[in-house]
Amino acid sequence: MKTLFLTLLLSACAFDAASAAAITITGGTETTGFPTRTQGFNFFTNAAPVTISQLGFYDSGSDGLNQSHEVGIWTADGSTLIASAIVPSGTAGTLDSGFRFVAITPVVLAANTEYLAGAFNGDNTDAITRFASATTDPRITLGSTRFDVQFSGVFTAPTGSQGQTFDDGYFGPNFQISADEVPEPAAITLVAAGIALAILKRRHSL
Repeated sequence: MKTLFLTLLLSACAFDAASAAAITITGGTETTGFPTRTQGFNFFTNAAPVTISQLGFYDSGSDGLNQSHEVGIWTADGSTLIASAIVPSGTAGTLDSGFRFVAITPVVLAANTEYLAGAFNGDNTDAITRFASATTDPRITLGSTRFDVQFSGVFTAPTGSQGQTFDDGYFGPNFQISADEVPEPAAITLVAAGIALAILKRRHSL
């Protein structure tokens, strides 16, 4: 009976691990970023932890990137790189909401916490968006622009800020958040039916 119960319970807890872009651009101006510099934005998780499953870079025209771009998520002070990936040139990355995404090993961001997102511009042959209107996943809140204050020429935490509160950021980087793990009602019913069946079988065997 225990084996049957566990099997049914695992089935019930199966979920669709689909992800969606955390930020969808709805307006704004395309521009070129600073060459060989990391640029992005800060953001805040809201009341619940979120799982980041993919990282991406803006694909102007949705026709492929001219070069690869390294993208990352850091702690708010830039001291720890939590997740990173290289979005390849061309159309190899998955296109979603105007960004090319690549899968990463999922990382969980704590609730009510600030983080940095940044992407390395490389030779600056791919456009980014600036002062954009954006729709965000309700589980996060956008901050403002962030950039590599040292002009270091390498992929590094974008800790610099212009001090503007709501200027919407440099949308080169983006990320995808995994769907919530919520069992389907039908699956819950299946578990209940399975338990009842197991109890009946046990009674008949006694």
